[in-house]
Amino acid sequence: MIQQFVGMSQIKGIVITGRGEGAFFTGLDWVKEQCREKLGFELYPGTLNLRVSREDMLAMQTLARQEGIILLPPSDDFCQARCIKVAIGSIKGAVILPHVVDYYQDTLEIIAAERVKDKLNLKDGDEVIVTVKAGIDKPW
Repeated sequence: MIQQFVGMSQIKGIVITGRGEGAFFTGLDWVKEQCREKLGFELYPGTLNLRVSREDMLAMQTLARQEGIILLPPSDDFCQARCIKVAIGSIKGAVILPHVVDYYQDTLEIIAAERVKDKLNLKDGDEVIVTVKAGIDKPW
């Protein structure tokens, strides 16, 4: 479990299949443009979804309170999202936290420049360790 978000910390999750909403959101032009500008990578259209165990729920709540990098929508038709830099192995990405009321309480959605499942040969049920990078302005 993550004790604190100072320097780099880790959280574990189990790979799951999402609802397909991440692919829609990450395919939006304004999201892709802001990820390029603010996160420094070309966004793969989709997310890696990780179910966080009960033991790591406190870590998930701590992560959700981090400042992060804000993606601002061009209109009220969409919600804001906050991104927190992470890495899975050598893949750099971000946890994306949409500002919606019914958003997952136990799931991390990871965005990256590539399809993480393919790159790391992951399948549903595999355990993954995510390294959380503290400080929004610090490089990976």
